[in-house]
Order: sequence, then C-alpha cells, then structure tokens
Amino acid sequence: MAKYRKLSRTSSQRKALLRGQVTQLLVNGKIVTTEAKAKEVRKIAEGLIALAVKEKDNFEEVTVTAKVARKDKDGKRVKEVVDGKKVSYIQKSKWKMEHFFMNQGYYTLIFDNTRQMNVVKDTSINNVVVEKVYLKRKKVKKYMFERQNGQWVLESIQTNAMYQNTNASFLAFYQRFVTDSAFQVESLNNPVVFTGPDPDDDFSTMTGEIDPGTWPAFAPELPADFIYNIMYGQKYTEGRQKIFVMRGIANGMEMQLTFKRIGGNWKLTKLSE
Repeated sequence: MAKYRKLSRTSSQRKALLRGQVTQLLVNGKIVTTEAKAKEVRKIAEGLIALAVKEKDNFEEVTVTAKVARKDKDGKRVKEVVDGKKVSYIQKSKWKMEHFFMNQGYYTLIFDNTRQMNVVKDTSINNVVVEKVYLKRKKVKKYMFERQNGQWVLESIQTNAMYQNTNASFLAFYQRFVTDSAFQVESLNNPVVFTGPDPDDDFSTMTGEIDPGTWPAFAPELPADFIYNIMYGQKYTEGRQKIFVMRGIANGMEMQLTFKRIGGNWKLTKLSE
C-alpha cells in the first residue's frame, strides 16, 4: 500500500476552511493567513476569477415561471388524467419557493462516464431536469425545465418511485452505502485508488491506494437523506459504472466517487478530491 501523509485537518474541515478564506478574500480583497494556506487560497481564487472573466459575457437574463392552474367556470381547480395519472396545476399564488441545493452550499451529479461530464458546459441545451431523490422515502421528484423564447420555464413536476428511475439500481445501492458502515466497507474495491492534494506541495496532487483498514481516515461525509441530480440531456443506462460528483457552489471544491459493478455488485473503485 502507498504511504500516506495525513493533513492536520480532515478533508471536510480542510475544504470548509479554504471555502471560508476564499470567500473572505473575494469579499474583502485581502486576508491574513499562513503562507501554505495562502498558496491554496490563491490557486482556488485565481481559478474562480479566470472563470468569471471567461464567462462575463456568456449569460442571458431569464425568467422562471410556473404554469397557472386551470379552473372551471365556477373557479374550482381542474384535475386531469394523463396516461392514467392524475395531473393537477399549481396557481402562482400557491407556489412555494424551492431553493433546491442553494442552502447547503453544494450539489450532486450522477454520470455514467467522464464524457457525459462535458455536457454541463453546453450552453445550447433547451431542456434540463432537476431530480430530488428522497433516499429514505424511495421517491424521486423531477422538476422539468424548458427554454421557451429565451426564458427558462418550469413546465411540470413529476413524482415517481425510486425503482422507476433509470439509476434505480445505483440509487438503492447508494442509500445503503451511506447508512450502513459495514456494508460500506464491504463495497470497497481492494484497493480504492485515491487522488487528492499533496500536503507538501500546494500545486500538486498525490495518488495512492486505500485498503479497507485505512478507509475510515479517508471516508468522506456523504448526504444520506436526499441528493440532487441535474440532467442536462445525458442518457443513462444500467451500465457498469457510475460517477457520483459533489460540487461546491462558487468555491471551486469538488469530489468524485467512481463506482463500478464488479461481479454483480457495486464497488467504490476511485476517490478523487
């Protein structure tokens, strides 16, 4: 097994520290910290600034609206049945603000392969689906957005059982993986490939291997109640690989867990921070 050097903080603590310092730097223009931390903060901040400059003209104003409920002549809401399913309409006055993942500071994504990850950068897409997966309730709520005349419109909301989802097998596995510590260890490939920041060189990464005995020192904190998935048009299959991504909002942080189906069972094969 490769030799590891542990940071003075856990991975989550380290990310929280850097996120706070990067935010303070961007808000106040300067911070006081150690040289080592300053190097890491500079690396993240420079990446964010470069991205902001690149994208400064690549935006458009959009308005998100919801369809108004249909009513009969007496003003009562009309309920319809489409393909055997009851459909109702939400009045604008009854709509409750949905903050999605903004309050938690990160969002999650699921991909079949690395090629699908490039679709996130496609600015020409006209349909996006935001899935909120309730792991304990085994339900998936889909928010269907469509670009109409330059405006993003919330077209519909669908709720389905988790087993009906195209990622059903992986979602069922993930729910147990994050709630059952013994099962989590059993679901580790031996070894798990690890890639992360080098504590001795802020501009380099280190690669090694994690075996089940050292997993507790590297195990990330993963969401267990619900997760989000954003579908930008990628087509899922019941394939042999899933890449689970946790991506920070405006802080440059990202973590990827690669799972592969080995011998009929999902196994974590790679952890990248």
